[in-house]
Amino acid sequence: TIVKDVRNKCKHVAVAQGLSPAAFWLGTFMAHYLQLLLPALAVPFYMKKCHCRIMDMEGGPSLVLQECLLYPVGLLLVAYHFTFAMGSSESAAKYLPLAILSLDVLQSNILTMAGQEAEAYHFLVSLTMSCVNPLNSLPGTLFLLDHMQKSRFAHPERNPANITAFNSTGPLPSDDANIVKEWADPRSTYTALPLKWGACATYPLLACLLLLWERWVPEPADAPEDTYGQCNDEEVLEEERRMRRLATSEGKEALDDVAVVGLKHSYSTRH
Repeated sequence: TIVKDVRNKCKHVAVAQGLSPAAFWLGTFMAHYLQLLLPALAVPFYMKKCHCRIMDMEGGPSLVLQECLLYPVGLLLVAYHFTFAMGSSESAAKYLPLAILSLDVLQSNILTMAGQEAEAYHFLVSLTMSCVNPLNSLPGTLFLLDHMQKSRFAHPERNPANITAFNSTGPLPSDDANIVKEWADPRSTYTALPLKWGACATYPLLACLLLLWERWVPEPADAPEDTYGQCNDEEVLEEERRMRRLATSEGKEALDDVAVVGLKHSYSTRH
């Protein structure tokens, strides 16, 4: 997570080096994206090892690879915004994984509750989630393609992609090999474009909002000078006196166990 005080320190260093404050976000994003790129690239190999049918279809590996490259972008943008919205880094670390998990499974839960019969509803939900959910690129695409395969296997006489409202070139082929091929080519149908790249429309918006957070969320003001005092120093001195009295009352052995060092309280502490 991005902690606000760390962000401020990094921004001050960037300005001192002659960089703009916005350069912090680009450098931070690239560092985090490269960290997530390795596990993202491992997803196609894992699916191939698990003998997923999508990976054996024409255009399947390239489609999965494209979604794996897009998914970390939305993940990082959501994480940055969520961290700014939370009051502390502890809250962000506690609730951010739950928020990401909820967004990942949101479409699959909605479509699972809808059942296998509402094909038009499935496409409508998939298109909507692809445009409004930054984390829908990879899980949404895989779930919808898997649903199409299961639906065609259960009802060979039906073509769930034969919906003229979403398909500009007529019904898709009924064989599984061409399902992914049609969806992997954005020029073939209107459905492929928002399913694959609909989330990209939200990426520039989230990036612009991220730069505006600095204006919306004021920086914490420094404590006034009168809040600096010796209150905490007095508490330390009182604790030393208490430990000294305790050690003296219990004898020399206790005094040896409790080593009391006289401190020079020349520092100031903040409440």
